[in-house]
Amino acid sequence: MAKIELTTRGAVARLTISHPERLNALTPEMLDELCEALDRIEGEPALRAVILTGAGEKAFASGGDISRFSDTQASPERIREGSARRDRAFRRLGTCPKPVVAMIRGYCMGGGLALALQADLRFASEDAVFGIPAARLGIVYGVGGVERLMQLVGPSRAKDILFSARRFGAAEAFRIGLVDRVLPAAELEEAVTAYCETLAENAPISVEASKVMVTQALLPEASRDHALMTELHRRSAESGDLVEGRTAFMEKRKPMFRGA
Repeated sequence: MAKIELTTRGAVARLTISHPERLNALTPEMLDELCEALDRIEGEPALRAVILTGAGEKAFASGGDISRFSDTQASPERIREGSARRDRAFRRLGTCPKPVVAMIRGYCMGGGLALALQADLRFASEDAVFGIPAARLGIVYGVGGVERLMQLVGPSRAKDILFSARRFGAAEAFRIGLVDRVLPAAELEEAVTAYCETLAENAPISVEASKVMVTQALLPEASRDHALMTELHRRSAESGDLVEGRTAFMEKRKPMFRGA
Protein backbone atom coordinates (compact mmCIF):
# COMPACT_ATOMS: atom_id res chain seq x y z
CA MET A 1 0.00 0.00 0.00
CA ALA A 2 1.38 3.40 -1.03
CA LYS A 3 2.57 5.58 1.82
CA ILE A 4 2.70 8.73 -0.31
CA GLU A 5 -0.91 9.50 -1.17
CA LEU A 6 -1.78 11.82 -4.04
CA THR A 7 -5.21 13.44 -4.07
CA THR A 8 -6.54 16.46 -5.92
CA ARG A 9 -9.14 19.14 -5.31
CA GLY A 10 -9.70 21.41 -8.26
CA ALA A 11 -6.31 22.72 -9.38
CA VAL A 12 -4.55 21.85 -6.10
CA ALA A 13 -2.72 18.56 -5.59
CA ARG A 14 -2.15 17.15 -2.11
CA LEU A 15 0.70 14.83 -1.21
CA THR A 16 0.23 13.12 2.15
CA ILE A 17 3.02 11.26 3.91
CA SER A 18 0.97 8.37 5.26
CA HIS A 19 3.01 6.33 7.73
CA PRO A 20 1.25 7.37 10.96
CA GLU A 21 2.21 4.26 12.95
CA ARG A 22 5.84 5.52 12.71
CA LEU A 23 4.94 9.22 13.01
CA ASN A 24 5.27 9.45 9.23
CA ALA A 25 8.92 8.40 9.31
CA LEU A 26 10.40 8.20 5.82
CA THR A 27 11.60 5.01 4.17
CA PRO A 28 13.54 4.65 0.90
CA GLU A 29 10.46 3.25 -0.77
CA MET A 30 8.43 6.27 0.28
CA LEU A 31 11.00 8.57 -1.29
CA ASP A 32 10.66 6.66 -4.55
CA GLU A 33 6.86 7.00 -4.30
CA LEU A 34 7.26 10.74 -3.77
CA CYS A 35 9.22 11.04 -7.03
CA GLU A 36 6.54 9.09 -8.89
CA ALA A 37 3.77 11.27 -7.47
CA LEU A 38 5.63 14.45 -8.44
CA ASP A 39 6.04 13.12 -11.98
CA ARG A 40 2.27 12.66 -12.16
CA ILE A 41 1.62 16.17 -10.84
CA GLU A 42 4.08 17.76 -13.23
CA GLY A 43 2.50 15.92 -16.14
CA GLU A 44 -0.97 17.30 -15.40
CA PRO A 45 -1.26 20.96 -16.53
CA ALA A 46 -4.58 21.39 -14.71
CA LEU A 47 -2.77 21.03 -11.37
CA ARG A 48 -1.19 24.35 -10.43
CA ALA A 49 -0.20 24.13 -6.75
CA VAL A 50 0.84 21.40 -4.31
CA ILE A 51 0.24 20.87 -0.60
CA LEU A 52 2.71 18.55 1.14
CA THR A 53 1.65 17.28 4.56
CA GLY A 54 1.68 14.35 6.94
CA ALA A 55 -1.18 12.06 7.88
CA GLY A 56 -2.81 12.77 11.23
CA GLU A 57 -2.07 15.54 13.67
CA LYS A 58 1.01 14.15 15.45
CA ALA A 59 3.66 14.59 12.78
CA PHE A 60 4.52 16.04 9.41
CA ALA A 61 7.43 13.59 9.22
CA SER A 62 9.53 12.49 12.18
CA GLY A 63 12.64 11.82 10.08
CA GLY A 64 14.09 8.67 8.61
CA ASP A 65 12.63 5.39 9.82
CA ILE A 66 15.16 4.35 12.47
CA SER A 67 13.70 0.83 12.57
CA ARG A 68 15.16 0.42 9.06
CA PHE A 69 18.67 1.61 9.96
CA SER A 70 20.00 -1.94 10.45
CA ASP A 71 19.25 -2.40 6.75
CA THR A 72 19.78 1.06 5.26
CA GLN A 73 22.98 1.66 7.27
CA ALA A 74 24.30 -1.90 7.00
CA SER A 75 27.31 -1.09 4.82
CA PRO A 76 29.00 1.85 3.07
CA GLU A 77 27.34 0.73 -0.16
CA ARG A 78 23.90 0.70 1.42
CA ILE A 79 24.52 4.11 2.93
CA ARG A 80 25.53 5.52 -0.47
CA GLU A 81 22.49 3.94 -2.09
CA GLY A 82 20.17 5.41 0.52
CA SER A 83 21.78 8.82 0.22
CA ALA A 84 21.34 8.78 -3.56
CA ARG A 85 17.63 7.89 -3.26
CA ARG A 86 17.10 10.57 -0.61
CA ASP A 87 18.97 13.23 -2.59
CA ARG A 88 17.00 12.36 -5.73
CA ALA A 89 13.66 12.72 -3.93
CA PHE A 90 14.58 15.96 -2.19
CA ARG A 91 15.96 17.43 -5.42
CA ARG A 92 12.84 16.31 -7.28
CA LEU A 93 10.64 18.14 -4.78
CA GLY A 94 12.82 21.23 -4.80
CA THR A 95 12.73 21.45 -8.60
CA CYS A 96 9.02 20.81 -9.03
CA PRO A 97 7.95 23.65 -11.35
CA LYS A 98 4.71 24.15 -9.46
CA PRO A 99 4.60 25.94 -6.09
CA VAL A 100 4.78 23.57 -3.13
CA VAL A 101 3.54 24.52 0.35
CA ALA A 102 4.45 22.29 3.29
CA MET A 103 1.63 22.12 5.84
CA ILE A 104 3.31 21.16 9.11
CA ARG A 105 1.61 19.79 12.21
CA GLY A 106 3.36 18.07 15.09
CA TYR A 107 6.86 16.70 14.67
CA CYS A 108 9.01 17.86 11.75
CA MET A 109 12.38 16.33 12.49
CA GLY A 110 15.60 15.33 10.76
CA GLY A 111 14.91 14.05 7.28
CA GLY A 112 11.33 15.23 7.60
CA LEU A 113 12.58 18.77 8.13
CA ALA A 114 14.97 18.36 5.18
CA LEU A 115 11.96 17.43 3.07
CA ALA A 116 9.96 20.43 4.28
CA LEU A 117 12.91 22.70 3.51
CA GLN A 118 12.60 21.75 -0.17
CA ALA A 119 9.08 23.18 -0.32
CA ASP A 120 8.70 26.76 -1.48
CA LEU A 121 6.84 27.79 1.67
CA ARG A 122 6.20 26.28 5.09
CA PHE A 123 3.01 26.93 7.09
CA ALA A 124 3.04 25.43 10.58
CA SER A 125 0.59 24.91 13.42
CA GLU A 126 1.37 26.51 16.76
CA ASP A 127 2.12 23.08 18.25
CA ALA A 128 4.65 22.05 15.58
CA VAL A 129 8.04 20.83 16.83
CA PHE A 130 11.26 21.08 14.83
CA GLY A 131 14.77 19.71 15.18
CA ILE A 132 17.66 17.87 13.57
CA PRO A 133 18.80 15.05 15.90
CA ALA A 134 21.67 13.90 13.67
CA ALA A 135 24.27 14.67 16.35
CA ARG A 136 22.46 12.38 18.80
CA LEU A 137 22.33 9.54 16.26
CA GLY A 138 25.85 9.69 14.85
CA ILE A 139 24.49 10.75 11.45
CA VAL A 140 25.97 13.32 9.08
CA TYR A 141 23.21 15.59 7.81
CA GLY A 142 23.33 15.89 4.01
CA VAL A 143 24.89 18.96 2.44
CA GLY A 144 21.70 19.67 0.46
CA GLY A 145 19.69 19.98 3.66
CA VAL A 146 22.41 22.07 5.29
CA GLU A 147 22.56 24.39 2.29
CA ARG A 148 18.81 24.97 2.32
CA LEU A 149 18.79 25.42 6.09
CA MET A 150 21.53 28.04 5.81
CA GLN A 151 19.64 29.90 3.08
CA LEU A 152 16.69 30.28 5.42
CA VAL A 153 18.25 30.87 8.85
CA GLY A 154 21.90 31.74 8.19
CA PRO A 155 25.08 29.81 9.09
CA SER A 156 25.19 30.55 12.83
CA ARG A 157 21.62 29.44 13.50
CA ALA A 158 22.13 26.43 11.24
CA LYS A 159 25.13 25.44 13.36
CA ASP A 160 23.11 25.87 16.55
CA ILE A 161 20.35 23.59 15.24
CA LEU A 162 22.85 20.98 14.03
CA PHE A 163 25.34 21.08 16.92
CA SER A 164 22.79 21.05 19.73
CA ALA A 165 20.29 18.62 18.15
CA ARG A 166 17.71 20.46 20.27
CA ARG A 167 14.00 20.68 19.62
CA PHE A 168 12.29 24.01 19.19
CA GLY A 169 8.76 25.22 18.61
CA ALA A 170 6.89 26.98 15.84
CA ALA A 171 7.30 30.44 17.37
CA GLU A 172 11.10 30.18 17.22
CA ALA A 173 10.95 28.58 13.77
CA PHE A 174 8.99 31.60 12.54
CA ARG A 175 11.30 34.08 14.27
CA ILE A 176 14.42 32.68 12.62
CA GLY A 177 12.81 32.34 9.18
CA LEU A 178 12.46 28.56 9.03
CA VAL A 179 8.68 28.76 8.53
CA ASP A 180 6.64 31.45 6.82
CA ARG A 181 3.41 31.41 8.81
CA VAL A 182 2.24 30.00 12.13
CA LEU A 183 -1.46 29.40 12.76
CA PRO A 184 -3.65 27.74 15.37
CA ALA A 185 -3.91 24.03 14.59
CA ALA A 186 -7.65 24.32 13.97
CA GLU A 187 -7.08 26.99 11.29
CA LEU A 188 -4.07 25.54 9.48
CA GLU A 189 -5.85 23.31 6.97
CA GLU A 190 -8.27 26.01 5.83
CA ALA A 191 -5.53 28.62 5.57
CA VAL A 192 -3.17 26.46 3.52
CA THR A 193 -5.96 25.29 1.23
CA ALA A 194 -7.17 28.83 0.61
CA TYR A 195 -3.63 30.05 -0.03
CA CYS A 196 -2.94 27.30 -2.57
CA GLU A 197 -6.25 27.94 -4.29
CA THR A 198 -5.15 31.57 -4.65
CA LEU A 199 -1.86 30.45 -6.20
CA ALA A 200 -3.77 28.19 -8.58
CA GLU A 201 -5.89 31.11 -9.78
CA ASN A 202 -2.83 33.11 -10.83
CA ALA A 203 -1.13 32.80 -14.20
CA PRO A 204 0.87 29.53 -14.15
CA ILE A 205 3.43 30.88 -16.62
CA SER A 206 4.16 33.76 -14.25
CA VAL A 207 4.18 31.68 -11.06
CA GLU A 208 6.46 29.01 -12.49
CA ALA A 209 8.78 31.65 -13.96
CA SER A 210 8.94 33.41 -10.60
CA LYS A 211 10.08 30.16 -8.99
CA VAL A 212 12.85 29.83 -11.56
CA MET A 213 13.88 33.47 -11.17
CA VAL A 214 14.25 33.15 -7.40
CA THR A 215 16.41 30.06 -7.88
CA GLN A 216 18.54 31.85 -10.46
CA ALA A 217 18.88 34.95 -8.26
CA LEU A 218 20.46 32.81 -5.54
CA LEU A 219 23.26 31.83 -7.92
CA PRO A 220 26.34 33.93 -8.70
CA GLU A 221 25.87 36.06 -11.81
CA ALA A 222 28.29 33.94 -13.83
CA SER A 223 26.37 30.75 -13.00
CA ARG A 224 22.91 31.96 -13.98
CA ASP A 225 21.13 30.45 -16.96
CA HIS A 226 20.48 33.61 -18.94
CA ALA A 227 19.13 31.69 -21.92
CA LEU A 228 16.51 30.08 -19.70
CA MET A 229 15.48 33.42 -18.20
CA THR A 230 15.22 35.00 -21.64
CA GLU A 231 13.06 32.10 -22.81
CA LEU A 232 10.71 32.57 -19.85
CA HIS A 233 10.26 36.24 -20.73
CA ARG A 234 9.58 35.31 -24.37
CA ARG A 235 7.05 32.66 -23.38
CA SER A 236 5.18 35.13 -21.20
CA ALA A 237 5.23 37.88 -23.83
CA GLU A 238 3.73 35.55 -26.44
CA SER A 239 1.14 33.96 -24.15
CA GLY A 240 -2.59 34.31 -24.18
CA ASP A 241 -2.42 34.70 -20.41
CA LEU A 242 -0.66 38.06 -20.81
CA VAL A 243 -3.53 39.26 -22.98
CA GLU A 244 -6.08 37.82 -20.54
CA GLY A 245 -4.45 39.46 -17.53
CA ARG A 246 -4.39 42.87 -19.19
CA THR A 247 -7.92 42.53 -20.53
CA ALA A 248 -9.32 41.37 -17.20
CA PHE A 249 -7.66 44.30 -15.44
CA MET A 250 -9.18 46.80 -17.87
CA GLU A 251 -12.60 45.15 -17.63
CA LYS A 252 -12.37 44.97 -13.85
CA ARG A 253 -13.07 41.24 -13.71
CA LYS A 254 -11.32 38.15 -12.44
CA PRO A 255 -8.85 36.74 -15.01
CA MET A 256 -9.22 33.19 -16.27
CA PHE A 257 -5.72 31.96 -17.01
CA ARG A 258 -5.10 28.89 -19.17
CA GLY A 259 -1.36 28.52 -18.72
CA ALA A 260 -0.63 29.25 -22.36
